[in-house]
Amino acid sequence: QYDIVFNAEKSKFLVVISHNRRFMSADMRTCKLYINGKLIENVNHYSHLGHIINSDFSDDEDIIIRRNSFVGQVNNLLCFFNKQDILIKLKLFQSYCSSFYGCELWSLSNRTIDDVCIAWRKALRRVLNLPHSSHSYLLPIICCSLPFFDEIILSALHASLLLVFALPLVLS
Repeated sequence: QYDIVFNAEKSKFLVVISHNRRFMSADMRTCKLYINGKLIENVNHYSHLGHIINSDFSDDEDIIIRRNSFVGQVNNLLCFFNKQDILIKLKLFQSYCSSFYGCELWSLSNRTIDDVCIAWRKALRRVLNLPHSSHSYLLPIICCSLPFFDEIILSALHASLLLVFALPLVLS
């Protein structure tokens, strides 16, 4: 009806198996899917809009990549602007190093998020030229922000509220 043509060379497919059916994983990894007689690549993970989706629905890989990217952004900030006033560095930190697009998709019970929280606290200490032994509960107060984990919860809450209020509009 819509005359859509799929390109098999640009397509991938990902098999997701629930935890109670993991015994089927070997069979599912050998699945083959064709479009117009062309084989589509079977992958274990795929990046979609910058978010890594795994066949086991684990967010670990995505969180680690985001953490490493964050550390790189902080290092760049400090490399180029370390001589600036602390307030300028803090504003740059909040503007350019605190974007975690897609973090509302992470499972909040994932322990890998703790690594990002630790990296956030260490980075904030570096930006503010504070000693490593400064108490972490003071950091959000000093920079007038929420702790990193609370920011993730707030993002997830905003996304949920948008979905709740937008869904009736779409359905009507």
